[in-house]
Amino acid sequence: IAYAQRGEYEKCAEESFDCVMCGACSSRCPAGISHPQVALLARRLTGKYLTPESEHLLRRVKEVEEGKYTDAIEALKEKTVDELKKLYDARVIEK
Repeated sequence: IAYAQRGEYEKCAEESFDCVMCGACSSRCPAGISHPQVALLARRLTGKYLTPESEHLLRRVKEVEEGKYTDAIEALKEKTVDELKKLYDARVIEK
């Protein structure tokens, strides 16, 4: 909370990373601060305004907008739930 009060949103987001947002601290806070909401705001501000844009993400968004994956998405939409589950189970997980 102190980091957020000082405007250190990146540090606030970093320190709140392990928070599971259960709200236990909020229920005991004499100032009535909702700690999970402060942490979430810090994370969102950091992601939106403080973290540099990812070049590979920008390239992928452009590919999607240009329709590169339209056929693949349409093919997935036609599959049954069981077929989708099989595809999911057989996926290659990057390490």
